[in-house]
This record gives sequence, structure tokens and C-alpha cells, in this order.
Amino acid sequence: MIRAARSIPSCRFFLELWLVAVVSIVMSLAQAPERSGPSQESGLQRLLEVEVSRFPATVGLYIKHLPTGEEAGIRDSEPVSSMSIIKIPIMMKAYQMADRGMLDLDQRVVLTRADIRSGSGILKFHAPGTTLTVRDLITYMIIVSDNSAAEMMIDRVGGRAALNDWLMNSDYTHTRIASTSPFRAAFERAVPEWKNLTTEEIMGLQLAGWNDPLFELYRPLFSGERQQLIAQAREPRVLAKIAEEWKRDLEKDGLTSPREAGRMLEAIEQGTAASRRSSAEMKLALRRQILSGGISRFVNIRVGHKTGADAGVQHDVGLLYAKSGTIVFAFFSVDIKEPSGEFEDRIARLAKVVVDYFDGAN
Repeated sequence: MIRAARSIPSCRFFLELWLVAVVSIVMSLAQAPERSGPSQESGLQRLLEVEVSRFPATVGLYIKHLPTGEEAGIRDSEPVSSMSIIKIPIMMKAYQMADRGMLDLDQRVVLTRADIRSGSGILKFHAPGTTLTVRDLITYMIIVSDNSAAEMMIDRVGGRAALNDWLMNSDYTHTRIASTSPFRAAFERAVPEWKNLTTEEIMGLQLAGWNDPLFELYRPLFSGERQQLIAQAREPRVLAKIAEEWKRDLEKDGLTSPREAGRMLEAIEQGTAASRRSSAEMKLALRRQILSGGISRFVNIRVGHKTGADAGVQHDVGLLYAKSGTIVFAFFSVDIKEPSGEFEDRIARLAKVVVDYFDGAN
């Protein structure tokens, strides 16, 4: 009995020591500083920061390796002028509507002179009266960045306001379309008395100012006294003012951010942007891209992408089908201080660096 009684305090003593030790360990762990997320410490993040520091421009970038989830970014959540990247959500909305029976992609539509827009694309060289399917319009909008096709598609998905509401409801809070006819706003600011003209008439005056042969299609709109509008559109003072207003309008087509553009691409690749079948068609359109070599120039893999460009601006976003799995690549740049051709090569080389990082350099 005595021996048992004497062993009790000894057991309590060691138990108390053990409890003190456990509490001390827990408290020390609780007080330890939190570690930064993997994207902040990853080799990919450090690699991108080094590479981008060499670019003579302000760059926004978002990269994600879909199989592993590893991601990194630079200014990836900062809104930037979208340029023609805004055509990707137009395509997404169209396919979502098609999945719900709200849009017939095989419906044939007739191209009119009022549909034609300047800038990139080939529909402006088609004769009014040409018929195409809605699917054709989407394809042209992506593979040759056709502005006329984009304008026609915006109408078919409900207009600018409806598209912006859909973007907000889809949690793309940095992405929006600023104008369906961006050149019109610049013209109206340059020549206020043109505000009462139709978009078709302003398009004609734009072509007249450039001495573009396509103006002949619009000449009938400016007969008699209205010929003075043509002379006005060709005045050096007016041309300079229009160019100034266009350059000043940073939003132009709209806004987005590298991360949101990347999320759209990921949704298309994963088949969640629309049905599996519709997502497959969107990926095919991106892979048929024929404007410039872009991010596909120096990589020996399949690439689906969309470009957007203007003076001092170069964007390229896409899906890199690397051996290790699909990589989301969303590159945006403004204030470029070198020739566009040289800068495009920089973007293409960066894409190769990213692919080599995940696949291993040869």
C-alpha cells in the first residue's frame, strides 16, 4: 500500500511535465509567422519576375499549369485595356446561349454595309449581301480578329449592356465592353458636329480620311452638299485630332485583367465555360488563330490563342498544350518602347521559357 501511494505523485509529476511541453509546442507554432503562398515563393514566380524585368514596357501576366495548379502573376489583377481579347467573352456568351437554345449557330445572316467596321478582319472586303452563319462570325472574330464579325455578334448576344451584366454576374468584375464602335467616340470628340451622323456614315468618313479604296462603297452617302464632309474628313487638322483622341482613349474596346482572361481560358479548356461540345468548338477556334506567330512561334507544341494590339500595346492570351499538361498563358503589355516585331519575339520567347519550366528544357 505504501509503495503504491508513493508512486502516485511521481506519475502526476511526469504527466504535468508532458502537458507543459505540449502546450509550449502548440503556443510556439501559433506564434510562428505565416508562410507566403506558393505562388509568391515558387520558382515560376521568380523566373517570371526576372524575365519580365527585361521587357521595355509595362507588363501584366498570369500563368497557370492546370495539372498541378501552380500559378504565378505580375500585375495579374490590374485592369488593362482589353483590345481584341474582349472577343473571347463574346464567344463564350454566344456558346452559352446556343447551349440553352437561345441562339442558333447555324442561322444564316446577311452582311450589310452598316455592319462593316474598320481595323482587323476580312468581312470588310466582302460584298454587302454576303450570307454567313453565326458560327462563321464567331470563327472570323477569333481567327482573324474580325471587327465586323464582333460587332454583329455583340448584337446577337443581346448588346453591350447585356454582355456587361453577364460578365459581372459571372464574377468577371474587371472585364467589360466599353463600346461596340470604339472609333465613333474618338470621331465625335474630334468633330462634335458629327455626333448626329450614323455609325455607317462615320465609317465612310473614316475611310475617306485614310484615302482607303473601300470608301467607294460609302461614296453614295455623301452626294451633293454632303461632299463637304469628305473634304473635312481629309483635313490634316481633323486627322491629327482624331488620332489624338483615339490614342487618348485607353479603354477603347473594353477592359479586362490577366487573371480574368486566364480564368476564361481555363473555363474553356476545362469545359465549364459552356457545354463540353461548345467548349471543344471554342478551343478549335483558338487553335485556328492565323494572326501572327504569337506565343506559338518558338514552341513545338499545339497552341490556341487570341491576340490584341494597337500602337504601343500588345496582348497575347492562350492555351499552351505542353507535354506536362495545359498551361494558361495571359500576357498584356502597354507603353511598349521598341518595334512591334521585336516585342512579339520577346513574348514568344517568354512562352518558351514557361513551357521549358514545366516540361524541362531540351
